[in-house]
Amino acid sequence: MRTVREDEREIAENLPEREVTRGWLKASHRALDAERSKPWRPWHPLTRAGQKKVTPGEITEYAIELMATANLFRKGHRICLEIAAADMPTGVGGATNAEYVPNHIVSSKTTPHKIYHDAKRPSHLLLPVVPLD
Repeated sequence: MRTVREDEREIAENLPEREVTRGWLKASHRALDAERSKPWRPWHPLTRAGQKKVTPGEITEYAIELMATANLFRKGHRICLEIAAADMPTGVGGATNAEYVPNHIVSSKTTPHKIYHDAKRPSHLLLPVVPLD
């Protein structure tokens, strides 16, 4: 996979980690269309009418689709999920070969985020497994 991250334009054999895919969602556009959504593909209407205000201190669920991809994870490989509150480009202002160069206007105010993972709020990452037969 070609990315716009520094040192990942040409993928070296000894690269200790690499981004396999990514997903993003503006928090106020988290409304879901239940009829069109699938467990692996949440459908967000992304309309003004569907916008939901984010209330500080309120525990809110966000269903974020990851872009489809494929990767062979070998024995000993590990998967890391990185979550960020802003999606900023990393020095790729003029890149034309980038699949995705993210940027949007965000508040400069620092906001703490907490991710819950317990029996009542089971945060999860859905990864389909395709056996090699």
